[in-house]
Amino acid sequence: MKSKKKNRFKLPSIGVLMSILISTIPVLLLFFGVQNLAFQLKSQRTKVLGAQKIVEQYCKDSDISSISSQGLVPEQIQIDKLGLILNIFSQPLKNGTWEVSQFGANYAEGTSTIKLAGGNVGLFGHNSQQIFGNIKNLSEGDEISIFSGKYKASYVVTQSFTSSPSDVDVFFETIDPVLTLVTCEGDFFEKRYIIRAKLEKLEQINCDE
Repeated sequence: MKSKKKNRFKLPSIGVLMSILISTIPVLLLFFGVQNLAFQLKSQRTKVLGAQKIVEQYCKDSDISSISSQGLVPEQIQIDKLGLILNIFSQPLKNGTWEVSQFGANYAEGTSTIKLAGGNVGLFGHNSQQIFGNIKNLSEGDEISIFSGKYKASYVVTQSFTSSPSDVDVFFETIDPVLTLVTCEGDFFEKRYIIRAKLEKLEQINCDE
């Protein structure tokens, strides 16, 4: 009676193992490289979009006399009702239009700066949850804060409406100092949603800085 041979597991040779290991190195490098790149992009976007809320230390004797007649360029917008804090990027007018940053709000250069003597500060942004997508939830009386250096401008919403992209008069200068927010509206973004707010107060903050 013949004895049955036992099946034995034969380990691959060292050469085979080394070739398998070497062949997987590029795949591992590519995987971790992509993961690292994705993390860096996410971190960069968070850094830009995640603007830090300004700590407001109000001055006992607020002095706005040092503000020149040229006014203040807006640098940050805060809307407490929406939990929105965004840096503002100044956009020059090019070929009759302004570029739109995806990392924050945009200031339309050529519109008014922040000042007491009238003017219309024009801000615009993408219709996304992180930018201006929720400004349609603002109502009359809601507050909007704009910061520039050591100054804070407090605005109160007075009206909201939709318009055509060709209605550039929404950014025209006004007798009273106002703020205008603009974003896209409609199924195909064929309209513009407008928030208009009036200036209530312009004050100096963080006097010790």
